[in-house]
Amino acid sequence: MNDPELAKMADNLVLVARLTMAMAVRGESSGAKATPMDPTFFALVLLVKRPRPISEIGRRMHRSKPNMTAIVNKLMGEGLAERLPDRSDRRIVMVGITGKGRDFLKERKRELTGNMKANLARLGSSDLAALSSGLEGAGKAAARILSDSHGRA
Repeated sequence: MNDPELAKMADNLVLVARLTMAMAVRGESSGAKATPMDPTFFALVLLVKRPRPISEIGRRMHRSKPNMTAIVNKLMGEGLAERLPDRSDRRIVMVGITGKGRDFLKERKRELTGNMKANLARLGSSDLAALSSGLEGAGKAAARILSDSHGRA
């Protein structure tokens, strides 16, 4: 694939990301139904496969250590995460997801899916068909990218 085609694909991905953020930030005022996207949600997603050090969570979320400490404290205060000792280094504080945290993510996913369905229902049948076709391929490509670049997750 040549560079202009890759650039067009990248531009389209940016538009999709902007749409997702618009639904999260502007919600109903933009005509789009709000989606549940906040730092606590993303921090919990990072903890699903295994506990992680606070510094790693912050690095992956592009957040400062003080900001991450506040996010982790909020998660712990709500019973969604817990601090765990690192077996190999006592200085490292690990954070793990709790059962309540897993339930929270399941509920947020249901909410996100419902909101996306409501947004999609506003489209005409030809737009839905085109989007469905494109998203199927995009989903497969995204899964490959994620497994390649984050296989260590």
